[in-house]
Amino acid sequence: MKPLLTLGKYELLEKIGSGGMAEVYKARLTGAEGFEKIVVVKKILPGYARNKAFIDMLVEEAKLSSVLQHPNIVQTIELAQADSQFYIAMEYVNGRDLLKVLARCAERKATYPPAIAAHAVAEVCKGLDYAHRARDIYGKPLNIIHRDVSPSNVIISWSGQVKVMDFGVAKARTQDAKGSKHVLRGKLGYMSPEQVRGEEIDHRSDIFSLGVVLFESLTLKRLFLGRTDLETLINIRDADVERKFEKYPFIEEPLRVVLRRALAQDRDKRYSTALEFHDDLMEYLFAKKARVDSSRVEEFLAALFGDEAGRAAIAEVPPEAPTAEAVQTLVGGRPSTSPGVKRTAVETILEDMVEESPPPEDSKPPEPRSEPSTPPPRLQVTPAPGFEGEQSSPRVGQEPSPVPDSLKGHEFRLRNTSGYVFGPVDYGNLVNLVQTGAVSEDEYVQLDGGEWKRVRDITEVRSLSPNETLRKRGVTPLYSGTISRPGLVRIFFQVASRSLSGKLRFSAGSSQKEFYFRKGKPRHIASNLKHELLGSFLLHREVVTEEQMNLALEKSRDFGGKLGDALVSLGYVKPHELYALLDQQFRAKFLQVFAWTKGTYEFFDGIPCPIDMAPADANVYRYVLEGIRKHTTAQELEPMFRQFGTALLREKRSSYVTPEVLPLTSKEQRLWSQTLRIGRINEAVSTLCRKPEEKDSLYHLLVLFYQLELIEFQSKS
Repeated sequence: MKPLLTLGKYELLEKIGSGGMAEVYKARLTGAEGFEKIVVVKKILPGYARNKAFIDMLVEEAKLSSVLQHPNIVQTIELAQADSQFYIAMEYVNGRDLLKVLARCAERKATYPPAIAAHAVAEVCKGLDYAHRARDIYGKPLNIIHRDVSPSNVIISWSGQVKVMDFGVAKARTQDAKGSKHVLRGKLGYMSPEQVRGEEIDHRSDIFSLGVVLFESLTLKRLFLGRTDLETLINIRDADVERKFEKYPFIEEPLRVVLRRALAQDRDKRYSTALEFHDDLMEYLFAKKARVDSSRVEEFLAALFGDEAGRAAIAEVPPEAPTAEAVQTLVGGRPSTSPGVKRTAVETILEDMVEESPPPEDSKPPEPRSEPSTPPPRLQVTPAPGFEGEQSSPRVGQEPSPVPDSLKGHEFRLRNTSGYVFGPVDYGNLVNLVQTGAVSEDEYVQLDGGEWKRVRDITEVRSLSPNETLRKRGVTPLYSGTISRPGLVRIFFQVASRSLSGKLRFSAGSSQKEFYFRKGKPRHIASNLKHELLGSFLLHREVVTEEQMNLALEKSRDFGGKLGDALVSLGYVKPHELYALLDQQFRAKFLQVFAWTKGTYEFFDGIPCPIDMAPADANVYRYVLEGIRKHTTAQELEPMFRQFGTALLREKRSSYVTPEVLPLTSKEQRLWSQTLRIGRINEAVSTLCRKPEEKDSLYHLLVLFYQLELIEFQSKS
């Protein structure tokens, strides 16, 4: 094969991977007497070749990996430099990574045999155990933690060998002492609860991640992946494995025992070593009388991938893979007969390994399966590209929007009415922004650097808008009116206290906010204010620098466009910090509407939430109280109560809400108790409010209790 180019002593034959910052090539090393060796070469992209931080990362990866010499670990051959460019040469494993294996299983509607899954994970355990116990050349323990154990980092050769790769995310405790700031942190969906909580991690974090890999191998479903970074972090933090088992009754009890221990939320209850994990898996195989070795894995891959298996040369046209019947004949069981059109491997694995949306709270539990040994049928939905679960994935039951011919292969830029420009984005991201309300019909879209047009003037884009859908359906709002800051309390109260589900839309000129509620609880806020995007929010808070943000945006390509994943992977934000920041971002978006002094509102009942972006403990009353505190003063509120100055103030019972739901501070509680005892606003102000902030606080409480219908005023008789 003719090389693409030469780098040092290596001929680069084929690009086999490209991330946000590095390229990976299949390469050839030649020597005397016709000697040839196929290797893998990883090099930093030209744009980062002079970036010391990323060169340091590459060098550290090579130094760390060079210590690890084990048959279940992909070997590092050398770190070299050519034409002022550093690169790593690594062992080439002719095969497929576990992610592609699971993808092909899903495409062929064939199960990934539990015995082979257990064997593969047991082999990874051996490699990890060696790394965890590795020592440097002086015999000093390195205490290496891989930190990125996931299906894409487990490779299986055509001859049935299983190896763990990519220790570029790994970290030795000796590096911690040096204070390295540029160490990758792994993928959110495979992190451990202690990582999410921001605690110091040890090798048991890798064991948890490998438990996730085993679970996903058995089910072809993502274990903890949520529709948002925040939901993913919450799922990992809680690590409720028993609830997951209820959805997958076909997982055998012996494997459940193994998974419970590997995925224990408390690491002290987890396997203490990867070797213990390995031994329990081997015990399971022994009890099952399943003899699995490399030859058995080789046979399975041959059946799964057909003629493609074992090819050393680059396939010009991938051969037709065998039928599900052929695979199941080898692995046992019966083929799946689920109906549906044929999909590509990537499409199907995205369908089958994305976490299902939770059922409505009032839905009935599923009927017991008559054949618990058979995996459940696949969901008939094709999420947007990207296995790691980017935020643009549609909800279950929602078909993706086909790309119109007129918009295929184009780039879009967006501009709001204030002149803020955002982009470029592709059509898929544009669809997500429009459907979630982040882009309104009044904003502008530019196609490939052309003229700016309003979203509503581009038919193919406007049709995606949820507001356009409402117009076509002839839906009218349940509530509507004009905005006032005191009135916002009552608006949110009507939705929360009545446990309504739907969309509350605020409009002020070109600015729009849409609050989505499920049973009275806020679950998502869509805003066309670009400063409320996560990147802008973090820059404004000075969490990251502009340079770091640009690097993270570039890196986000590796994570399906998820900025949060990229920030964590680069070490700019820790998982528990991201959890807190996403909570703060949601809170800030909610409170900002209380800064509006004019505009209109509409509430549409029954409109489903497009994506769940809210913290688990999102509380309308807490946010409303904070909004009133932050954006109103006694001077603004006093005219509203002037007519009641000498009237008797009395408590009132409400059938919808009680004072106990209000998160008042102890100081506010004392002030309110004293106000009720005095019984008149004028007297309470003159007696209790010696400082301006005390007067503000009293009027905040008055407007809150009045709008929530918890007080009334009686004229003197």
